[in-house]
Amino acid sequence: RAAVGGTMIRVFIPGEPMASGRGRAAVVAGRPRVFTPAKSRAWGATAAEEVRAAWGNRPPIPLGVPVRVDWDAVFARGAGRLPRSLGGTAPRSLPLLGLHRATKPDRDNLDKAILDALVRGGALVDDAGVCCGSVAKWWQNVSPDGMLEPVGVHIEIVELTP
Repeated sequence: RAAVGGTMIRVFIPGEPMASGRGRAAVVAGRPRVFTPAKSRAWGATAAEEVRAAWGNRPPIPLGVPVRVDWDAVFARGAGRLPRSLGGTAPRSLPLLGLHRATKPDRDNLDKAILDALVRGGALVDDAGVCCGSVAKWWQNVSPDGMLEPVGVHIEIVELTP
């Protein structure tokens, strides 16, 4: 296994995690155009800004340097997953902590959006250098006093030594 090298940052991207949308093709003024869905584009821009702010003035990690990227995406609970005390309809048996999200968006599309944000935010020259990492999709946790965890993506970037 590779050991941890020097660079490491943690960044939180607030808001509902958004997967990388599929490009849509259309003919405009007689020419074919490919459009990225507006919601995906907006989330990607916000994510890149958050990465840029966390990364600061450091140069991006160059291609050829192995990098580990871990991320946890936290999604808002709908009424069916909220306890009755918070206006939801969830059964009492539904856990309030550590509930995995096993629905869309697909993990690979989230991974693509997050890695693209790391490149656009200046942390990586190319996401091809990401060689490992853990990923998880969660429903937001509910604290004992009824507070909901903020939705968003927690990302950790670690430069590895070969």
